[in-house]
Amino acid sequence: VLIIGILAAIALPQYQKAVLKSKASAVFPLLKAVTDAQERHMLATGSYADEFGQLDIQLSNDCSGNLCTLGNNVWRISNGFVLVYFDTDTVGVNFFTIARVFNAAAAPSDPVKNGQILCYGREDAIGSDRFKKVCESFSPSSSFSISSGKIWILN
Repeated sequence: VLIIGILAAIALPQYQKAVLKSKASAVFPLLKAVTDAQERHMLATGSYADEFGQLDIQLSNDCSGNLCTLGNNVWRISNGFVLVYFDTDTVGVNFFTIARVFNAAAAPSDPVKNGQILCYGREDAIGSDRFKKVCESFSPSSSFSISSGKIWILN
């Protein structure tokens, strides 16, 4: 029983990290699709969309304004980014976020460029090491710090 308990204590965190990385990897194609839709909207109208309804794609029937719910994640268009908040139903309560930049000029204080994917695990989150390790497991090209954590640039 002791051996099984030790093995479970070692395996469970690795399993949780693998599940979270899998969930994060699954959103990359959708992030690209939304970013591409933003670029098409920019070419057609001269400005980026600030609501999902203005884009030429539909993610879900649960979209209203700049928020969209897909499964256990909340998607948001905000200040030049498409953000995915994982395992939450409320924006701002998340501890792990993946974002894709479509308008870097909207966030000039950040060292980011259009098309980049960002990974963010808050420092004050319970189990924040797990989130940081998931971000690091994507082989980030660089990172920078903000007041509540660290952001990894994945490409």
